[in-house]
Amino acid sequence: MLVSLIAYILYGFIFYGGYRLLRHNVYARGGELPYMHPAAFLERYYESNLDNAASTPYERLQTWIKESEAAERQDQPVHIDECREKTADYPAKVWVCLGDSITHGRCSDDYVSRVRDEIGIKGWEIVNAGINGDTAWNMLQRLDQILACEPDAVSILAGTNDVSAAQSASMEASYRRAKSIPNSVTIDLDGYLNAMREIICTLKSADVQSIAVFTIPMIGENESDAINQTVRQYNAALMGLCSEEKVTMLDLNEAQHRIIHAMHQGEIPADDLHLHHIIRDRLAQFTQLNGYETKRVEREIKCAPWKRFVLMQQWNAISDGYGYYTLIDGMHLNDRGGKAAASLLVNWVKQIT
Repeated sequence: MLVSLIAYILYGFIFYGGYRLLRHNVYARGGELPYMHPAAFLERYYESNLDNAASTPYERLQTWIKESEAAERQDQPVHIDECREKTADYPAKVWVCLGDSITHGRCSDDYVSRVRDEIGIKGWEIVNAGINGDTAWNMLQRLDQILACEPDAVSILAGTNDVSAAQSASMEASYRRAKSIPNSVTIDLDGYLNAMREIICTLKSADVQSIAVFTIPMIGENESDAINQTVRQYNAALMGLCSEEKVTMLDLNEAQHRIIHAMHQGEIPADDLHLHHIIRDRLAQFTQLNGYETKRVEREIKCAPWKRFVLMQQWNAISDGYGYYTLIDGMHLNDRGGKAAASLLVNWVKQIT
């Protein structure tokens, strides 16, 4: 009896500890705020001349975080105090990565940190503006936060949640409830394009010098699945929009296809050094490509963070266990997918500098 009681107490302690850890890292308010998010950038590079301002950098940072979270929940813009001035070491160039959980980098590989580590270009500060679960419409609502950072360049990775929400009435209702999307906003291809167009036009009207848009990544790795046919439809329309607005496209979806094909076939061109760099940890080919199945992917999305933050497994090891080449759980990028996204961004920013 006593042994059973101790076992239950130990199990409860482990479960509760793991749950608290996950709330901090992934679930609470969209997950732990990533390094140098917009609120942290504004705190780091602006200082207040007000006598009654918060006395320590930590207190000022907490104020900015609260305002940022309030803006996310209530669609309230974040403004720089008129009495705040740029610090002496304000960066020469500011680059904002706008996106959802794939950009946020807590339940996905953190490609923004990869760019920060690999870019090797002095004078740039990179801001991670990814929020878990965001649709393009949600990103549009927080553009004030992005523009407050006065970015010289903005990259956008949006659409995975838009495609996911458009699958069924129940999925749409779930996203509307979780992300406070009003009924007046359509969750379909037209709604996605309208939001993306407004994001791009707003950035251009604010004199953002360089804008790049990722294609929507694969959802599941079987391109014949209905959901990936929808992804292709969205991407085709997105490419048309970006061509019309003269905005750079970064084809992450195509990069995934190349990695998946090479690993699935076991044939990597000898002269493709870039692909060899991404596929360093070769594993046995899976007998078939892992497609998208709603309940299985939902289960993988819930379990993967436990394996990463509680059991301390690496993203690639988790994705290998599920049978994916570039994804962790059918939606989020593993290390190979993250390297592909980072590589596209690094090449782009080198071209614009």
